[in-house]
Amino acid sequence: MIRTLLTFAALLSVAALAFLAGIKFAANGSDGDQGNSTRSLILLLTALGGFLLLYLKFAETQDTNTSLLANEAKRAINPELVAELSLVRQEILRLGNTQNLLPHTPSQPGDMNGAVAALAKDLGIREKETQRLQDIISRRDLRNALARLATIRETAEFTRRINAAGKLEDKEALQQLIMEIEAAIADLGMEVLHIPAGARIAELPNGSFTILTAFPSESPATAGTVKESLSDAVFIKDDSGKAVFIAPAKLRVFKL
Repeated sequence: MIRTLLTFAALLSVAALAFLAGIKFAANGSDGDQGNSTRSLILLLTALGGFLLLYLKFAETQDTNTSLLANEAKRAINPELVAELSLVRQEILRLGNTQNLLPHTPSQPGDMNGAVAALAKDLGIREKETQRLQDIISRRDLRNALARLATIRETAEFTRRINAAGKLEDKEALQQLIMEIEAAIADLGMEVLHIPAGARIAELPNGSFTILTAFPSESPATAGTVKESLSDAVFIKDDSGKAVFIAPAKLRVFKL
């Protein structure tokens, strides 16, 4: 729109200059008025025609250049390829966020394929390393458990010898063994839940007990409660802090 207005103004300016030039030429000429008017008109038309031809040629050249530039830009930048490369780049960065896997961002299909291959190789190495660490941790935990069992046996054998020699009473020897076992349980990450008599069964954690015998309730207040606890419950906590019972408590209860 702006180019059209400028062109129109330029045409008017050239026409005015050509007309004034014709009048000036006619005023200074020696021919008649009719001849002067004819020469002024011819000069005006010639100037307008020449300027119009130049403008049309310039406009055609400019449109051709614009079209060539647009085609070249379309060939140089393919929107679909750019979008695909962007998605691949984001996926690579997401998977390898703990380490800078690539020295540069892939911009060509060959570079992209190489980056994906390098990422797959690195992930395979990471998986093997993680599995190796898990095996080491499992073996370490197993060795710790076996070491505690060996310590319990050693303590029990020592307690038996001094008890047989009369240096330790039976009650004290038994108490010593119980203390050693409880220490081993704590070292292995286990905990003990004691369920007292009179506890309501409905309020106990799921999986924390096993009912051996159910007796008729002696009164409405004892219905659905624990009569006697024959053993404690042993549990561990998972990563979320939830109790997982390994050995449930053995109970005698009153019926509802």
